Order: sequence, then structure tokens, then C-alpha cells
Amino acid sequence: MATEDFKVVLDEDTKTFLVKHFIKNCNLAHYTEKTYQVSGSETAFTDNGYIISFTGKVDQQQREDTLNSIRFAWLAANKKFNPYKERIEWFKEFSSVMGILFWNIESDSFFEYHSPSESFTLADVSIQLLKNVSKDIEVGNVAQKTLDAFKKLPNTNSIVEQFHSNSTSGTYGNFQLDIATQDSNGNVLMVLCAMNFESTNIKERFLFTDNKSESIKLFLVAQNLVLNEKLYGQIRQDVIDKLRRQGHDGIANIVI
Repeated sequence: MATEDFKVVLDEDTKTFLVKHFIKNCNLAHYTEKTYQVSGSETAFTDNGYIISFTGKVDQQQREDTLNSIRFAWLAANKKFNPYKERIEWFKEFSSVMGILFWNIESDSFFEYHSPSESFTLADVSIQLLKNVSKDIEVGNVAQKTLDAFKKLPNTNSIVEQFHSNSTSGTYGNFQLDIATQDSNGNVLMVLCAMNFESTNIKERFLFTDNKSESIKLFLVAQNLVLNEKLYGQIRQDVIDKLRRQGHDGIANIVI
């Protein structure tokens, strides 16, 4: 089933039926999962090549729905395209699948980043991008706390090793830093920051490495996504069942 099928106007029952069919027949890449807790009700997860954090406003069911839908979309995109060398096609597929899973998405595309300074870190750029997209101060604060917690982990920590292996390949890198909160109506609002880069100096802690502007080619995209929880609730179990058939690895936690 092509993702373009969902551009026509459908009633809710028909749309749900088609989405269930899509989920059942969608090919997903195998995945492993690691997780760490930031503090209190604010929690962050690493899964494949992304880090996603939740503000204290997001309840448990909303967190599970967010994790499962982004994981599903990521694996579906990985199955079709190389996330490192086919960034445009990969991100288009990722966004399309998120839309099929009833996330309302702001349309946006990658742009090449040109730093105003001689050097920069990917962590600083991602936080600034999230702050530019979201007017919620808490989003920027949680993003900073998440990366601070991640930075404190030793290089030998399995979370660090897993994230590095899933977000880099040779001289290429592809990752996301996403923050989920609630909008004024109580719906899940996810602020997404995606980065794709090419560099001859990719280190294990590449998020915090100083990059000379001339030694890295960096492409960014940022957008807001809002989940239609009423419609997602009708496909929730379908997504869970599909992911369970893929298998997952262990979970690790760190609290600050």
C-alpha cells in the first residue's frame, strides 16, 4: 500500500481499516532498545538512532504511544532506505509513516546548516533548533537535561555504544533528538530535530565533539507533530503486536 493512498479524504472507519492493513503488511527492520531516565517524571529513551525525551506533562499511555509510533516509523524507513546516504528519501518515508499513524505533521525538509562560528557541537545546534521551533521553555530545558545526562555516561556504557553504532556509519551520521510534551488541549506534541551529517572526524561522543565548520557537512530539519489520540487508540494494539514480532534487547536506566 502506497503512502499516497492516505491523501484522499476518508471517513474514520475506512481510514482505520486501511491503517491496520498497512501496519500488518509493513516491513520493519530489526531493532534493539536501550533506555535511561533523566529525573522524576521526565524520562528519556535511546532507541536505534534517536533520543526521545518526555516532559512531566506526558502521561504513561501517551509516552508508550509516542515511543511505539516513532519506533515503527523509524524501522519502516530503515527497511526501505539508507538513513545515511538517502537522507531525503529516508526522512520522507519516516514522516509519511508517522502521518499514517495519525500524527499531524508540519511539512518541512532538510536544509544545510552553516555555522556562524568557526566550530560547534551537534548537541548545541540541536538544542538551539528545538528552542527555535518550540515556544515552550520546558522543551529546551528537558533537551538540555537529557544531553547533560547522556554526556555523563562513560564511553563504555552500553547506552553510549548502542547509540553510536545505530546513528553512525563510516563518515556518515543520522540521528534525532525529539522532545514530547502536551499542547494546550492535552494532546501529545512532539518537537522533532533530525540531523544528517558527513564528517571525517566522527568520534564515539560525536554529539559533544567540537566540529570545525569546514570539516563537516550538516543537514537539519525540525518540525512539530501532534498525535490524534482518538484515532491512534484504534490502531494501538496493531502497532504493539507488530513491534513485538520484531524482538528487542535489554533496558538500562540512569537517574540524575
